[in-house]
Amino acid sequence: MIKLSSSEESRFRELAESIIFHPEFQKMKKLKAHGKKTVFEHSMDVARLSFKWNRQLKLNIDEKELVTGALLHDFYLYDWHQ
Repeated sequence: MIKLSSSEESRFRELAESIIFHPEFQKMKKLKAHGKKTVFEHSMDVARLSFKWNRQLKLNIDEKELVTGALLHDFYLYDWHQ
């Protein structure tokens, strides 16, 4: 899991909560992505890392759009391994 400071985590959650708690997004917890990670965990990692790099590198990308895109980049509800 990508670690954020407590203030960054609060801001991240504020930006992400409408997506991560949505019932359809929650279904991704049952689907495997890479290795032992679920699609949900993978998407959360990608979103946190994108959020962190945006701030560290001062890229000035809109945080809401960045987090939304990162969370939904692998949004699918089927097992692509089969």
